[in-house]
Amino acid sequence: MLSVLSLILFSSLTFAGGDWVGNGGNVLECASSEKVQLLDYYEGQQQRQISVNLGPGATYQEKVLFALDRLKAVNPTRAAQYMQWFASFAEETQWFSEGKFLPIRDSGAVIIPVECEIRQIAIQRPEDLIMPGDKRYLVDLRLWNRLSEQDKAGLVLHELIYREGIENGQSSSPRVRYFNQILSSSEISTYNSLQLLKLVKQVGFGVTDYYGWAVNLRQATYHDNGTLRGALGVGGFWQSVSLKNRWIGFYENGSLAHFSIDSLEPVSVSVFGQEVTLQGEGTSASLSRISFYEDGTVESMPVKGSMQINLQGQSVRVANTSGGISFWPDGSLREGTLLDVWHYGEERQAVQGAVELDEKGHLIRRAFPLF
Repeated sequence: MLSVLSLILFSSLTFAGGDWVGNGGNVLECASSEKVQLLDYYEGQQQRQISVNLGPGATYQEKVLFALDRLKAVNPTRAAQYMQWFASFAEETQWFSEGKFLPIRDSGAVIIPVECEIRQIAIQRPEDLIMPGDKRYLVDLRLWNRLSEQDKAGLVLHELIYREGIENGQSSSPRVRYFNQILSSSEISTYNSLQLLKLVKQVGFGVTDYYGWAVNLRQATYHDNGTLRGALGVGGFWQSVSLKNRWIGFYENGSLAHFSIDSLEPVSVSVFGQEVTLQGEGTSASLSRISFYEDGTVESMPVKGSMQINLQGQSVRVANTSGGISFWPDGSLREGTLLDVWHYGEERQAVQGAVELDEKGHLIRRAFPLF
């Protein structure tokens, strides 16, 4: 993927790294070896006992794709973003074989052998400092050629992760290296949504996949046990409803509790075998959200117009009341506003307006018609 044609030779120059945010990647160079090793992997193996596993592929490109495909199983949103950035990595990379980087001291506390030193192999420009003619990544070709295919893959993964780090305001590499160590190991395959949530928070990133929903953690709230209570949706659909930029609530077990229908645009969904139209009021109030029981059954929803409900063998139209139309877990009506007269009980009382029913369909509360 990275062609020799992309090689750009420089005369004797020194490349300053201190004029933009942080790091692009470091290697460990030891006098006793012709090879250099990616600092991420040395640190992970020696200090954290995290072993690298990038699959059987022979080339670094195959190894990067192996890691991203493995990430996709637990974190599809991030994997898709990294895959997109990897596809443009070659054209966004500038190589040099003369000159050197000025040192950037952002490695943090790393213990290395006394005969070794840390060398800068790459620097990444942030988006707002990529001027016409510039490339995003600058890589020292001399050090690159001394890396194994595994460590080349690790450096590319480091750059993809650090690109996200830059977007999240990071200016040093310790958290990027740690994320790369986990992503490059088999350990990532064992992560569940809670472990992934903890990892993303540890490294200071804003987006994660949580029980199948992509969310932004920047304004998230949490239950007392640390599980996610609510966050802004980044993508995904519930039936035909896009959850992007909608506030999503979660139960402690990770199941969907509610999401906002704050758009005034109506959307069609299927609920209890009936096609209905939902429409919020442009606010985050309860009347503008659809709520669920922990098993995923709809608890309440803001219906546009009305829907048909069967009450003791009678078909009546029901519209929103406070909090929308609500249901018991079996789908029977709990609260709503009856638009048609319902003849209730043995005495066939004429009931209309706002009602509340128990789980057996018995009338708990009634109000005068609202019309």
